[in-house]
Amino acid sequence: DGLRGLAILIVIFFHYKFTFFSFGYLGVDIFFLISGSDKYQQYSDLYEIIGFLLSRNKKLTILEIGIGGHDKKFSGGNSVIALKYIFKNSKIIGFDYEDKKFLDDDRIKTYRGDQSNKIDLLNVVKNEKEFDLIIDDGSHFVDHQKISFEFLYNYLKVGGIYVIEDIQSSYANAMNGDPNLGIDKNIVSFFSKFIHSTNREFLQKKFINEIKPYEDFSKVFFFKNAIVVQKQSKNFKSYPESELFFSLDEMNKFRSKVKTEHGVIMQNKD
Repeated sequence: DGLRGLAILIVIFFHYKFTFFSFGYLGVDIFFLISGSDKYQQYSDLYEIIGFLLSRNKKLTILEIGIGGHDKKFSGGNSVIALKYIFKNSKIIGFDYEDKKFLDDDRIKTYRGDQSNKIDLLNVVKNEKEFDLIIDDGSHFVDHQKISFEFLYNYLKVGGIYVIEDIQSSYANAMNGDPNLGIDKNIVSFFSKFIHSTNREFLQKKFINEIKPYEDFSKVFFFKNAIVVQKQSKNFKSYPESELFFSLDEMNKFRSKVKTEHGVIMQNKD
């Protein structure tokens, strides 16, 4: 009971500290600094960008895998608390292998489960439906990161963002990664397969199948030790290949037309 009381006092302390600082529009990284989250040191730039890509005033649903504190009683939750005050009207969902119910309040809800177990992930999805932001700061094992991503990406809203932290594991055999950069066990190589999704409407048809099922990436960011993707609608406008690929004769006609209409001299470098 004494430990629980202390934990409650700490949460109240952070609440009032954040409330004090929330009068101004502070940078995202400051909230992680105040909460004691290591995101301040490792991913400051990353979350500043997310703070611009997502409205901090809207009612969002945010999921973070990995609450921290391991199996210590009333330990962890630093970044979950920070997220609550960064996105001040949003619901924050925490998911961890250990019980973190002490963090639950009017806007924070925690679930216990294994991120590599789709049944445990489904339990979250059944209750929360869809997410605007998903952060994987869980076990850091590559196979767990892939299982979670491949399952939860289906429940990421259009415009939503998925973050995978601690991707250093992709370069370590001990974390089920692959130092030889194979796409099955190296998360960076895996996402590199789909970078052309951001320009899907310009792709020749023969390449479309190569970017499925993630043809709806609108943005892909590779940070040191992290990857961020943003989702877009699958209602793409595709340009006819006739508009994308010109023959040499067609290009010369185009150059002549531009020169005639605008008095511009275009050199043929071919």
